[in-house]
Amino acid sequence: MQVRLVGGGSSSEGRLEVLYNGIWGTVCDDGFTITTANTVCRQLGYPAAIGFHTSMNPGVDPIWLDDVSCSGDETSIDQCDHRDWGAHDCKHSEDVAVTCNDGIQGSNKGTCKNNLLSSPSKLCSLSKTSCIWIYMYKLSHFCVTYQPQYQLSLWEVLAHQ
Repeated sequence: MQVRLVGGGSSSEGRLEVLYNGIWGTVCDDGFTITTANTVCRQLGYPAAIGFHTSMNPGVDPIWLDDVSCSGDETSIDQCDHRDWGAHDCKHSEDVAVTCNDGIQGSNKGTCKNNLLSSPSKLCSLSKTSCIWIYMYKLSHFCVTYQPQYQLSLWEVLAHQ
């Protein structure tokens, strides 16, 4: 099954659409989680999701999926639990949008730069050998500039609180 992200600032972000019976349609945000967003991003060839939110750019096509719930082991969103195709209790104002981690080190995408709500926050390892920058911008999700070889542990984050 094909999926795409439409109407975002780049090919790695936007309203989630799925192709069913030759027609593109949207996915409702009911029950949508970061695990489901990760499945979508992996299906699109990205390593993971940065976040998801209700789309600011609602679709007009059919709403194909609702109550989508992935366990994290799926390779495609159609392998996740969901209502029957086309069965939903949603409006397009509930269309979900996803932001995938595109892996571009040092990126400062226009979407993040133009809609920044606060100054960037820098989180570093205790040894300060590796850092990540977190930008919070409107729509309540994150744009992350990161070093791909490094993962910050929860302990290191808490140590900086």
